[in-house]
Amino acid sequence: MYKLKTNPWPHQWKALDYVMTRDIAAVFTDMGSGKTKIMIDLIVNRGFDFVLIIGTKKSCDVWEKEFEIHSDTPKNFVFNLSGIPTPKKVSIMKENMLYGQNNGVPVVFIINYEAVWREPLKQYLYGLKFDCIILDESHRIKTPRSKVNICVSTLGRRSACRYILSGTPTPESPVDIYGQYKFLDPTVFGTNFEKFKQQYENIDVQETVRRGYVVLDSKEPYVNLDQLKKRMYSCAFYAESDVELPKVTHVYFDQYLSDEAQDIYKELDKEGVYEDESGITETNNILAKYTRLQQLLSGCLVAEDETFTEQFLVEKDHSKAEALEYLLEEIPKDEKIVVFAKYRVDFDNIKAVCRKLHRRYGEISGKRDDYKKWKQGNLDVVAVQYNSGSESISLIEARYCIYYSHTFSYGQYQQSIKRTHRPGQKKPVTYYHIISKVKGKQTVDDKIKKALSLKQSLSEYILAESRN
Repeated sequence: MYKLKTNPWPHQWKALDYVMTRDIAAVFTDMGSGKTKIMIDLIVNRGFDFVLIIGTKKSCDVWEKEFEIHSDTPKNFVFNLSGIPTPKKVSIMKENMLYGQNNGVPVVFIINYEAVWREPLKQYLYGLKFDCIILDESHRIKTPRSKVNICVSTLGRRSACRYILSGTPTPESPVDIYGQYKFLDPTVFGTNFEKFKQQYENIDVQETVRRGYVVLDSKEPYVNLDQLKKRMYSCAFYAESDVELPKVTHVYFDQYLSDEAQDIYKELDKEGVYEDESGITETNNILAKYTRLQQLLSGCLVAEDETFTEQFLVEKDHSKAEALEYLLEEIPKDEKIVVFAKYRVDFDNIKAVCRKLHRRYGEISGKRDDYKKWKQGNLDVVAVQYNSGSESISLIEARYCIYYSHTFSYGQYQQSIKRTHRPGQKKPVTYYHIISKVKGKQTVDDKIKKALSLKQSLSEYILAESRN
């Protein structure tokens, strides 16, 4: 008989049964399906004394609140260390490590990925032994040689019970799973990343030799995927969410750039460089060029002076802001609206449009965090930056979502969709995608739209495109 404060959904019951009998397990249920509650119920019912949870900055706040909702663990036994200076994190842990020992109450420390590998915290953590370590949004450690992956993998070897959670465990490619299992259970995929890739990547040898870097086969980039999935799910739980969600509609809103901006776009796309009296815009690879082109679609060019010592923004177009204004005017004023955007200039323009239309504006970005204001109902429009707000938060107060500028990452796009279309959403959700157009050209927006329809990131799409 489980000790439960709140009643699980059917798929949560199944997941809890699965993890309760395993010291090592992954939970890969849908985004918004309540993975946090599953693990809180696990912590309480397994009787762990010391627990370390590592997640994104936003998810750290979610975990703290969810413990209050789903368990009777006293608030002073759950320590959200995100946003606290690193030395202070260490002192808080030292002061509170022994509180829950033998009292039947877990002491839980919640730390964000950006901080866990920094000193002096890393060395202090290396000296501890946790009963349980949980990685939330575990795809954040998909790069096996990154500092965060090396740190958490080392910590994993010091804990018998390890769990990873993600709604998108392979956001960009199947090989993304390796870094996560390096922490979870290295026996599943081994400890040699190059050998792992040899098993599952299908390399185009001729193109690789010609280009000087690894190029995957355009028609079949990955092989042995049935074997990979079998190994992956040898210690992973997956089930569709039992929660029925309302329908989704995607609307693509085409907007042409001004004639001047179209001419600039064509020249920059063709030459990789554009120069006028205001400065020089120069690119040295295809992804850098696509970034500059996408910024132009948002209305500005990043330019440098003739000595290449000073960088500045040059305003070139207002069409995307005009498209946003039109959409906001069409949506009733009593409706909350989420706008996803990528660049700082995007947020400035979104804010200006909201001010003009007398809509209360807020942001979830690297510069501002108005999430609490949004949840309290004090905003009409919240502009969300992908890196800051496409994971771990709920924006179900809105049933309208506008993509002002798109991410290049398919995984981030998947995550962003689930901020509004998730359990708790009661109304049909409409997603408006602003697609900036240039006559006679396929713009970056057009290519992103096509890539996402193929469930690819832009880099995958343009690589395949370049070889056709």
